[in-house]
Amino acid sequence: MQNFFLLIALLLFWISPSSLFSNSIPLDELKIVGVSERMEYLEDRNRNLRLSDLLSGHHDFEFLKNQRKNLHPGYTHSAYWVRFSLQNVSDRAEEYVIVSEFPYTDEIDFYETKNGKEIRSVRTGDTFPFHTRDLKHRYFVFKTFLTAGETKEYFLRFTNEGPMNIPLIAAPTRVYLEKSTTETLLLGLCYGCMFVMILYNFFLYTSLKEADYLYYVIYLLFLIVTQVSFNGLANQYLWGEYPAWGNKSTNVLSLSAFFISAIFSLQYLRISKGSWIDLFLKSFAVATLLAAIVSIFAPLRFSSILTVIYGLIHPIVLIGIGSIRLFQNFKPARFFLLAWAVMEIAIFVTSLQRLGVYDSIIVGEYSIHLGATLEVTFLSFGLADSINTLKEEKEKIILAQNETLAARIAAKTKDLEIAKIQAETANRQKSKFLAHMSHEIRTPMNGILAMSKFLFDSEPPGEKKETIGIITASANNLLVIINDILDLSKIESGKLDLIYESFRLSDLLAQITGIIRLQTNSKGIDLQFDSTPEVPEFIRTDRTRLTQILLNLLGNSAKFTGHGKIQLSVRVRNKRQEDIDLEFSVRDTGIGISPEKISSLFQPFTQLDSSITRTYGGTGLGLIISKRLCELLQGNISVQSLEGSWTEFTFTIRAQEADAVDSPPQPVLPKSEGRKMEILVVDDNASNQFVIQRLLSKFGHSATIASSGREALHLLNERSFDLILMDIEMPELDGFETTRQIRKMHGDRANPIIIALTAHAMKEFEQMSYDVGMNDFLAKPIDPTILREKISYWAGKNPRA
Repeated sequence: MQNFFLLIALLLFWISPSSLFSNSIPLDELKIVGVSERMEYLEDRNRNLRLSDLLSGHHDFEFLKNQRKNLHPGYTHSAYWVRFSLQNVSDRAEEYVIVSEFPYTDEIDFYETKNGKEIRSVRTGDTFPFHTRDLKHRYFVFKTFLTAGETKEYFLRFTNEGPMNIPLIAAPTRVYLEKSTTETLLLGLCYGCMFVMILYNFFLYTSLKEADYLYYVIYLLFLIVTQVSFNGLANQYLWGEYPAWGNKSTNVLSLSAFFISAIFSLQYLRISKGSWIDLFLKSFAVATLLAAIVSIFAPLRFSSILTVIYGLIHPIVLIGIGSIRLFQNFKPARFFLLAWAVMEIAIFVTSLQRLGVYDSIIVGEYSIHLGATLEVTFLSFGLADSINTLKEEKEKIILAQNETLAARIAAKTKDLEIAKIQAETANRQKSKFLAHMSHEIRTPMNGILAMSKFLFDSEPPGEKKETIGIITASANNLLVIINDILDLSKIESGKLDLIYESFRLSDLLAQITGIIRLQTNSKGIDLQFDSTPEVPEFIRTDRTRLTQILLNLLGNSAKFTGHGKIQLSVRVRNKRQEDIDLEFSVRDTGIGISPEKISSLFQPFTQLDSSITRTYGGTGLGLIISKRLCELLQGNISVQSLEGSWTEFTFTIRAQEADAVDSPPQPVLPKSEGRKMEILVVDDNASNQFVIQRLLSKFGHSATIASSGREALHLLNERSFDLILMDIEMPELDGFETTRQIRKMHGDRANPIIIALTAHAMKEFEQMSYDVGMNDFLAKPIDPTILREKISYWAGKNPRA
């Protein structure tokens, strides 16, 4: 028995190392054969074994039979040796390839041996430039040649700072290249679809300007580059000659893609700024970005583990936040959840494979591609749904805003209508007030001026005559102020009518300068006038309003100039076919105006300061009226001045050049100057009654007084009159109603002539007088000459005359 054991020991000692290999793996000319499940492996913890050590046979019994489909030690500092033998069982010689289908292994030493002797060796890995590879492929491919029936033994040594994966296959070269070409085409198709999605969504971004699409495009770009790096194509086509970056690129790009996806999720899920979800997801994104930056500089093993950890946390974060938004009734979160569930499951599966939980490297790699494709599809649907939801929300907001705006517009319109009614009411009240005030002031003014005239005509002594002159001048000044206020009111209410007539401009200017010379001569001021030759002789415009402007400006110059001169100039500024723009300037050597006060010069009731009012008087209405009149005459007015030296007002008006003066109205010749007329005076004011009665008596007519409309009707029932002077403002029956009843009372019989004699100077009162049946209109204060002419004129028209 002892000799038997000795014999066995001797036999074992002489057995060849190759005979201790497991059964050879048979290869034919058609099939791809898995090597990993039939190979043996040895863990070299100290990384100090060499091929010679293994060929010596001293470590044969340390090799273990691989019991799994792939050898997957995971993260380890050890070097791993694997050995196997291949036999060509076909009847012809064939070139085969041995492939490690994990593209990220730092170092791989390939040894081809036969009968215990090394035949060929190759050293490569992702820490070496791409050109060191035995076959230019994204995986690590090693070529070997076997004759018919030949068997060879192979040793491969693996080291990796990342996860250790050793998925080995063997196949005829041509068969494997066909398989590889098919895989490359499928990957190209997948990436091509993604690029189409990138272009499509970028086009949507440029069209719609929605940031969702931009973030989505950026995420897709990172996703594609990450996948290209993950499956080894980046090393083959992009940065194969830069192994330092290629070795880290997958981790850096994966973490960057996680960061972009977090930013995209913030935008896509419409998370409210400042909410806890917003702060949490932003914090997660910042942490991911920092991890990506750290992974550039950190050791490969650290960055690889960091990527795996984020790969496991990432799905939990995004799916959790997506679920919250779905619970908050944000409908597009459905597609978000579906997309990220698929993608994150793929990431999770890949991370588990890299941690060594399961063996299939194929499942780990292609789950990413499948997940990415499905994710892109679902997110595209989700973006469309999100944009539609956003549009619906915007439409709802716009609709609500429109409704609110419509309500505001309606309320504003109502307010404007109310304001308009109030303004119109206020305007009517103002007009009524002005008319009333005009009447109330003009009525006693009529008495003052008339009595002053009577006293003056009685040739009183010198001192009394001077006093009467002062009274008359003061009353006339007050009348000018009243007229200015009425004019301003008419202009602002748009009721001032312009009366165009043709006249000789030089005659008008001569009359105006003649009036102003009464003031300038007493002060020793030289009043000058000049005009350019192109100024036409005859023009057509509103003579009265042009006169008013010139008198206002020249009157101011005369008032504010103590010495020196005043110059009035006229020239043609522009000339068209029918119209001409005349420019008038009034320049004086008066007190001047400071620049800061010029801006307020054309404001109503405004003077430069209170001292001017005390020194020179006035209401400050003349300039604003002149400005408004210039605008009505299609011109403008401006002023230049040097304080303490001079002032120049310049204004323009638009006029027409005329051929001759309009035919003036023929003077009213007294037609019954010698006949005594019976005149009924209807007025409730005693002073007016007295004044009118005195005037009529002076004219040789008989006057009967009626203090009211009813009294006038009573007198008309008893007797007839040649003419009636009718006041407007009276108690009980005013002048309008009294006139209506008179016209109704007489019917077809001869109607008496009725002349409105009123303190109302507004145009509408004159028109209303004619509308109710009056024949003429005369405003107070009464000009005796005009009153006499009107009575004489109508006496000739009266059938009784």
